Amino acid sequence: MLAIALRATESKVDIWAFPEEVATESFYKRMIDDWRFSRDVPFPDTFAQYEAPFTTTGDFLPDGLKADRSDLIQQAQTEWQFVILSGRLYESYRDELQFFKDKLDRLEGFDQKIWEELKGFWEKVQSQIHERVLFRDHAIKLRETTNALFEDMKVKRRALDAEFKTLSKEATDKFTAALDEIETRIKEDRGLHPIFEELKKLQREYHDTKFVRDDRNKVWKRLDGAFKAIKEKRFGPDAQKAPSTAGRLERRLEGLITAIGKMEKSISHDQRDIEFEQGRIEDTHGQLEAQIRQAKLAMIQERIKSKQDKLADMLKTREDLERRIEKEQKREAARKEKEERDKLREQAKETVKEKIAEEIKHNVEAHQDEAEKLTKAAEEIVKAKKKPRRGKKESLAAAVSETLGESLEDLGDTVKAVAAVVADQITDLFDGEEE
Repeated sequence: MLAIALRATESKVDIWAFPEEVATESFYKRMIDDWRFSRDVPFPDTFAQYEAPFTTTGDFLPDGLKADRSDLIQQAQTEWQFVILSGRLYESYRDELQFFKDKLDRLEGFDQKIWEELKGFWEKVQSQIHERVLFRDHAIKLRETTNALFEDMKVKRRALDAEFKTLSKEATDKFTAALDEIETRIKEDRGLHPIFEELKKLQREYHDTKFVRDDRNKVWKRLDGAFKAIKEKRFGPDAQKAPSTAGRLERRLEGLITAIGKMEKSISHDQRDIEFEQGRIEDTHGQLEAQIRQAKLAMIQERIKSKQDKLADMLKTREDLERRIEKEQKREAARKEKEERDKLREQAKETVKEKIAEEIKHNVEAHQDEAEKLTKAAEEIVKAKKKPRRGKKESLAAAVSETLGESLEDLGDTVKAVAAVVADQITDLFDGEEE
């Protein structure tokens, strides 16, 4: 395992080579998590240390050592060149500030000329900070030293801070009043869609308003709570607890599309930075500044290359997600269609059963009416005969009754058979559609 560090002020590179037997996973993790961020990590007893001059071309690794990831070495070279040149620019500005400090120490009173010179110096430094030519810690040190010289500026800054706090409080009161009204309307369930649109508008105003940190957090907490409350009212507390596979993929795709947009925007921003730096190189007033801009140009190009590789992976993932979503949507549509067919089939079966049962009931009642009429007719025939014998009357009525009963029983069996055939035909019809 190789660990490489830059000594920017000396333009030197320190290299540590750790044998495989001591390059454990835990040691590697500590080097990645702590040592890379300038936190102390105890080294094992066995390692080899080398020193090499920094170079932007070629390999500065000692003979016999070769990195598997040569692209990381190349990336470090482009970034470290910028580090070295930016450090030299910082030393130049620091010496200039010391010159101003010496002049101010010799002054007995306020000098407008020196004030303007110092103001011009700080504007020059600010332009370098804005263009990220200077590192943040260097910019902070320069700012602190300059602010110490601008004693009158501290008073103005305190006044500005007080004014800013006043404006922040006024804005907070305005948002609080608007959110109080919106929360009341949400509780009363009054027009949730218009309220949601008002919340979105209020959110945009929030992002365009300047707050102090505490006020910003306070307003955002209220805004976020209002959004959650209105979504719960509209979709219910469990609306998204168990989303479908297609739904989960769609939300993942939405997040990916947002990330792709941000990545494309970031690449576009870097491209504009390249165009800007190329234009500024032609207008540089010194060799050092030109070298810094060349180094920064190389660093931006390397960053664009890395982002383009990530963007290609994201676009590939998007295509995969779109295919999976389409497949899941077809599967869900087929499932819903099958459920609908099954439901219609069961409804048709129940309808046929009810209709056949109604027909059977109607036919039985009709035949019962006929049986009663025949029985009465038979009784009248028996009464019309002279001196009828009781046995004949009873036997005739019994015969009529038995005959009608057998007829009704045969009719019932026939109707049941027809009903079974019709039900089977309906089932076959639905099965044929399904196939």
